[in-house]
Amino acid sequence: MRIFVGSDFHADHRENMDWLRQISSEDYRQDILVVAGDVANGLALFETVMALFANRFSKVLYVPGNHDLWVDEKGQGTSFDKFSRIQEVCTALGSACSL
Repeated sequence: MRIFVGSDFHADHRENMDWLRQISSEDYRQDILVVAGDVANGLALFETVMALFANRFSKVLYVPGNHDLWVDEKGQGTSFDKFSRIQEVCTALGSACSL
């Protein structure tokens, strides 16, 4: 088992998301990934990336970053509301993802 740490994935940028999709789905199955924030601004993309990680690593540990908690002016609520939704995403991914 190995432990990897990454942050500032910024999957909102297409080239970053393309890189994330190229992570091997076999090479890291016994390893842990610590995600130290800034996965994506949007919740749907955040969920996509965290599911991708959960399918490639045995365990994903996540700490929110400022970009993950940003809300736009379109009535998404507060950053606390978004944090609650992020918690729901991680819970839905089951034991593969911990917040």
